[in-house]
Amino acid sequence: MFNKYYLILTFFIGLLISGCDNSSKNNQNETKEEISNSDAGGTAEITIDMLNTREDGERMVYSQDVVNIKVGDTVKWLPKDGGHNVEFVAGPESFEIPPKSYINREVSIKFNIPGIYLYVCSPHSIMGMIGLIIVGNDTSNKEEIASYDIGGKGSKKLKTLLNGI
Repeated sequence: MFNKYYLILTFFIGLLISGCDNSSKNNQNETKEEISNSDAGGTAEITIDMLNTREDGERMVYSQDVVNIKVGDTVKWLPKDGGHNVEFVAGPESFEIPPKSYINREVSIKFNIPGIYLYVCSPHSIMGMIGLIIVGNDTSNKEEIASYDIGGKGSKKLKTLLNGI
């Protein structure tokens, strides 16, 4: 009986530690990134919050699962709750994946390459904390995005989100 509780406690402590670690060597300074291959201008800035619980009751989520933007628009992620980040894992063919953000840091990225972008919260992706950015109504890379394996609840959620596109 003791071993069972010890194992469960150890598991949850490990989750807490992995979600709160700001010292990862893979982290880079991400205050501003630009993903582009054109001179298309845009002025809109869309804000996405990183949340433990969203208004609809979903846990470990971004405030919006799918965001449609124009070429040249900027998306800003705000850490409203602790333990979250933004890590891009897939995008259009010419997309160079930026380094994952630090935990609990604001991130802004300007998108100038049309297509679908898939991003996750590194500590919570298997819990379904994922999101899609669709730039310029271009869904030509949908099959490539669909082939990405997030694992756990994240993979299920990805299929659901892509079915809605």
